[in-house]
Amino acid sequence: MTVKVKKRYYITFNYPGHFFGESYTLESMVKKSIKQIFKLSEIEGAYAFTISEQEVVIMNGKTYKGNHKDNGIRYFIDATLYNQGDIEKLFPDKEILLSNMKCNKYDYVVKTNCGWHVPFEVNDVIIKSSDYK
Repeated sequence: MTVKVKKRYYITFNYPGHFFGESYTLESMVKKSIKQIFKLSEIEGAYAFTISEQEVVIMNGKTYKGNHKDNGIRYFIDATLYNQGDIEKLFPDKEILLSNMKCNKYDYVVKTNCGWHVPFEVNDVIIKSSDYK
C-alpha cells in the first residue's frame, strides 16, 4: 500500500460585481507569499483575498480530499477602515449603511478599493498594494 500526502493551496479573490460580489479561486501546489500573490494577474480588480489549504491523500491510486482549512484572514487591498462614528460624521448620506452596522452589530466596515463598504471582521487585515509591488 502506497500513501502520499500532498497539500494544495487556494487563493480566493473577491471582486465587485453588478449586484453582488464575485469571486475566483486559484489553485496552487505551492504556498504563495503575499508578495507572490501580488504578481498574479488575478489580483487585478480584486478588493480582497483569502488563502486556504487542503490535504490530499493518494492511497492505492485513489485520491481523498480533506476539508479546506482557511487561515481565517481576509486581506483587504488598499481599503480604509471606519467605525460607526466615522460613518455618521463623514458619510451622512449613508443612513442605510449605518443602520445595517448597528442592527448587525458591526463595529467597523472598510471602504474597499472599488468603493464598496464591507464589514470588517476580527481577523481581517488591510494591506497596501504598494508594499508588495
